Amino acid sequence: MQIHSRPAQSAPEQIESLTAYVANSGAQHLDLTLPYQLREGEHPPFTPGAELELLSQALGLGVRARGKFAGLQQQDLVRVECHAQLEAFQRRAMPRIDVPIGLRYARGQGHLRSLRTQWQKQLQRLEESQTTPPGFTYCPVNLSGGGIRFNFREAPRIAEICLLLMELAPDTPAVCALAEVVWMRPAETPGLQSVGMQFTHIRKADQDRICRFVAQIQKQTQAAADATPP
Repeated sequence: MQIHSRPAQSAPEQIESLTAYVANSGAQHLDLTLPYQLREGEHPPFTPGAELELLSQALGLGVRARGKFAGLQQQDLVRVECHAQLEAFQRRAMPRIDVPIGLRYARGQGHLRSLRTQWQKQLQRLEESQTTPPGFTYCPVNLSGGGIRFNFREAPRIAEICLLLMELAPDTPAVCALAEVVWMRPAETPGLQSVGMQFTHIRKADQDRICRFVAQIQKQTQAAADATPP
């Protein structure tokens, strides 16, 4: 299940989501656990009464419920008071492409709140400098507006979060996002792990940039295919 938090007025264009598992349920509430590290006394990044959206999806279909954060039952048990009926919806998959991009990442050895703080600081640095950080290494990835797949040398953990910096094309502003490991399998290259990740924290404008980039590459690929003699 995914928890989508509605952004604060100070950051209306940020998309934030977290994975959660149902531990207990009542007539009008769900108790959820989060697969992330929390320090003693540290709370999940929700403010009391925050509006939340709960999503569960499989095979292109899903259910959605809305509620509010009602506090912690234990250190890692989040209670959500649901105030609406479940809604069914059909998932619309985002187009994906295989493409080389500039990529730098930091493994999520820290805790959820510290990673979220690092992401926000990096966004601020990018906005203030208006330049692309140097030193990008271009590597093949599979990319969509919802996530990314690339190879790791050391296998991460499921639900591990990484801080990503992505240069979609040379000399263009970098995209900064947090992404969560959702699956992995041995890559075609021996000794590497192919890892699929979904974006959990990303600016809406950056997600739109990725979607436009994917659409542009698809258009160029189709044009090249159409121009090739049979």
